[in-house]
Amino acid sequence: MIETRAIKNIRNLIRFIGFTQASELMKMGSEKDELLALLEKHRQIELTNVEMCQEKEEQFKSAGVNLTLYQIRMDSTKHAQIYQTLIDMIKGGIPKYLWDYRIDRYVGQVATERVLEKHVELEKEMIQGAGEAIKRTDDPGIKMTLQHIVEDEKRHHKMLLDIIKHLHELGP
Repeated sequence: MIETRAIKNIRNLIRFIGFTQASELMKMGSEKDELLALLEKHRQIELTNVEMCQEKEEQFKSAGVNLTLYQIRMDSTKHAQIYQTLIDMIKGGIPKYLWDYRIDRYVGQVATERVLEKHVELEKEMIQGAGEAIKRTDDPGIKMTLQHIVEDEKRHHKMLLDIIKHLHELGP
């Protein structure tokens, strides 16, 4: 049997650091591969959902149904992109945890925080605006759609606040 370079390197690694530590490293690689496979599987599910929603949007004549399918399609498109970004980051090598980094310069951190804080203010305005629109309509479909927007905006608002808090914890 011909021994490949990778197998030879693994054998040498086992001899060098001992079987227990090497098997832990191999397990970590296996866990990483399993995570990548899981993320890719769910990315594909999201992309399938995008295609299905788009096909159905073309078939239905109901504005409410089409609007709902559009929202789902956009969310699935976003989720597929997030999965792809995570896959790329893991394959490219990231720190131990996604947020385990520091912004290189204090100025960069301050600028980032200011941009995010501006987005927090915009999210507040969007929540208030959609809430006001809910009060001004009697149509249950419009109310439900606007309520979904409010819930999305609240989620975005919380995410931004969490990121800003994390940036403060990291420090310059």
